[in-house]
Formats: sequence, C-alpha cells, structure tokens
Amino acid sequence: MAGCRRHSLLTAVVAAALVVYSIAQTAKTQPNQQLNLTNTEAYPITQLPNCKVAKDNSHNLPAGLLDNACNIQMQLKPLDPQLFMFSIPDSAEMSAGFTLSVQGGTASMSIWYPGSSVEGPPDLVQSEFYISIASSEGWISIKPADLKTHTGQYLLSVTAFSGSPSVQLRVTSPGPEVMLADLERELLLEVAAQCCDGEAKGSDFCSFVVPKSLKQAHAWTSDLCHMAPNSCNKLGQLTRFVLPTLGLSCPTFPKQLGQLPALTHLDLRGNSFGQATFADVAEVCAMR
Repeated sequence: MAGCRRHSLLTAVVAAALVVYSIAQTAKTQPNQQLNLTNTEAYPITQLPNCKVAKDNSHNLPAGLLDNACNIQMQLKPLDPQLFMFSIPDSAEMSAGFTLSVQGGTASMSIWYPGSSVEGPPDLVQSEFYISIASSEGWISIKPADLKTHTGQYLLSVTAFSGSPSVQLRVTSPGPEVMLADLERELLLEVAAQCCDGEAKGSDFCSFVVPKSLKQAHAWTSDLCHMAPNSCNKLGQLTRFVLPTLGLSCPTFPKQLGQLPALTHLDLRGNSFGQATFADVAEVCAMR
C-alpha cells in the first residue's frame, strides 16, 4: 500500500497521535432495554450473503475466517433485534471475534452461550468505543478456552437503540496456525521499548500484552492475532490494531507502526504520544 491512500488509517493515526479532539475511550454495555427475543427467528450466520462459509448444514462456525471472509451488512430499525445463530463443535481449535461497525445511529450486540435462554440476560455484551452519537464500533471476543467449555449453538443479537443505522457485522475465527509474524512482533517490541517507561510500565499493554503475547515463545491462545478486535491475515500480519487507552507513554508517534505492511485500521486513542505533530504522522504514513 503506497503513500497515504488508505485514508481510514491516516485518520486513525492523526486521532491517536494528536488527541486534539479529546475523544476518550468509554467502555459501554448494551443499553438497559427490555427486548422480547423469544419469537424472533434466528438466522444461521454461516448461510448469510457474504458469509456463506459452512461446509454442511450444521451451522458450525469454521476455523480460519480472516479479514473479510464473513462480513454481513444490514439496515436496522430501532428496537427490532436481529437474531443470529452459529455452532461451535467439540473439536474447535480457534478464537472467535465479532466486530460491529455502526453508522447513522446506535446499536449493540449480545451473545448467549449454548443452553442459555434469550429470556434471560446475555452471557456476553460488547465493549464499545463511541466516536459520536451517530457512529460507533464495538466488539465481542470469545477466547479459545471459553469456546472449548461452551460447545453447541450460540445466539447473537444485533439491536439498534436509536436511528435506523447501517451496520456491518464482521466475524473472524483464526485457528492455531495464525500467529503474529516475527517481524511484526519485533516491531511492536520496539514500540514497547519506547513507550513503556515510567508509569506506563504498569499499563495493560506493557504489563500484559508485551509479556504474554509478544515474547518469542508463547501459546497461540495468547497471541495478539487472537485478541479481538485486533486481527491478522493468514501471514500473521496485523490488519487491525486496536489498543485504545492502554497507558502507552511515547516520546513521539512510533515509526514502527508505519512498517506494518497489511495494516488498514489503527486505533490507539487515549494513549500519550508526547509532542507528536501532523508532520510526524505524515512521516509515518509515507513509510507505507
């Protein structure tokens, strides 16, 4: 990807580096609304347009969904939940990530484990970062160990709470063979060396991600490629790097981020990048 043609990346970098818009991360849960899902038809995710990935009629979510292999777009009506289903077999070796991008309103997603009733509270509710009242992005991540523990049929609801937004539901399920490439791991370790001094040593990135996910020998289950909403391609190159408000304290914007060749989405809002300027951002962008 040459120059700065990926405008979404440049926009994210500018917001991350300069923090001039004071957009802070706010962890949110689904609004407290009573929704009747009992009689709502559940659509199998693996049979939907842009996500026809099932090899049979079992509705099993296959391992190995990356990038845009399963990308569902829909228009929602307020308080009219859309219900989806997918199954996890006993033999599953993967993680699962669900990302919901919303434009023109607000919406959220929830997941019920196998055996849970939609009449009760969901087992998982998305974490969300609001950019404005008219757009947002949220995600749910299911770890490999949880998928092993909870096999069977899952239910996922997507509900609009204001407006009639256009939403995009993106599903990933990387298997054990997908792990962060060595070159990218080394680049992020260089970022850590710059940004993990002082009080930043106790930050989530410096105290958890670095020792657990970036050391040379680590389990695939703790790899950065399996920590949604981050995602990687089949080569282990980051396509999405989302680590807002994790306490990074960098003297300037790290040039190493411009050396991640497959990166299309970057969100590092709420971290500190010293006296970074638009010129610093442009220099990083020009490296791509």
